[in-house]
Amino acid sequence: MSEPPFVWLLGSTPRDANSSMLGKFKRDGVSQGDPMYALEAEPAIKLHHARGRWWIGRQPGKWSGAMYCEDKATSPADITGEWLVYTGEWEPAPELKCTAVDPLAGAADVLYVIGKTPEDINTSALGRFERTKQQVTSRYVYKCPDGIKLFFAFGYWWIGRKLPSERGAGGVFRAASSAWAPEGLESWEVAGSSGFSAAPDVKAVLDVPLPPDPRADGKFVDDEFPPERGSIGKAKGWAAAEQVDCWLRAPADDLFEKIGPEGLLQGAIGDCWFMAALACVSEFPELIESLFKEESAWSTWPSWCRHSWPAEAHETASEDLRLLYARGRRGVSPQTPPRGRGLSARGRPS
Repeated sequence: MSEPPFVWLLGSTPRDANSSMLGKFKRDGVSQGDPMYALEAEPAIKLHHARGRWWIGRQPGKWSGAMYCEDKATSPADITGEWLVYTGEWEPAPELKCTAVDPLAGAADVLYVIGKTPEDINTSALGRFERTKQQVTSRYVYKCPDGIKLFFAFGYWWIGRKLPSERGAGGVFRAASSAWAPEGLESWEVAGSSGFSAAPDVKAVLDVPLPPDPRADGKFVDDEFPPERGSIGKAKGWAAAEQVDCWLRAPADDLFEKIGPEGLLQGAIGDCWFMAALACVSEFPELIESLFKEESAWSTWPSWCRHSWPAEAHETASEDLRLLYARGRRGVSPQTPPRGRGLSARGRPS
């Protein structure tokens, strides 16, 4: 029987001791008559057999290493004994297993990390992640369009901008798990001012259910500004239209966090004259604020708005006239979206 070209040492070690030596091993010759393998991430680390033990270490053929298993198997794929890991003393690692089956074979091309965090901390780091060809500790690195990464290191799956170094790893989210793929992870923690805290509503999933089309609820829809990609437009450097895959009714409050020209986007509608005027006026937020009356009904609707036009001003109240905004699949978590003309587009992480 021929030896497998690759084997994987999977599982966890006590307190993650020497966990950087786990992963994918490639066939690398023979040691004392038995097959030897080298860790792909660091070829100097070998999986070899010596005097009745399978070792993980840097000295092939010798009774030396950071972990070993007492087993007479002639191939590491056939090892059934319990591994021991050196942590200052030899400790059993019952979860360690050696296999010739690729644990990454079924890794998803795309996944989503979604959910609500305490006080909405770091929700902008959640969203849609695509699998890259890059690997860290023999696991795939996943990436958002804006560069935020999802990766495994030192016993955790992390979400952050920087990949780990020999000194450690970090990020704004982490989940303690030695899983070979992040889908299904639910034990997430989020970084805050006092360290990491539990974020029980955050989870990694393969798909995000989309809400129904807002036009189906019978409420008002502006025919000149419908919930369609054309309304967002294709301004230079603006990729929102390609990133949006559903539309929602806007919340009753807090749609706009601040007033300024950066909150405007003309989209595909020929109203540059109006948008330009609004952009100018928005340089003076108090003028925009003066168009709205603060009423207790604001949070529950109807909402009151004063429309100012040359030579006239009037007030309107409407139960149905709710704004629409578009979102990408990352939009399950709160985030401040780009805005424009009664419609805000929420896309992938920004």
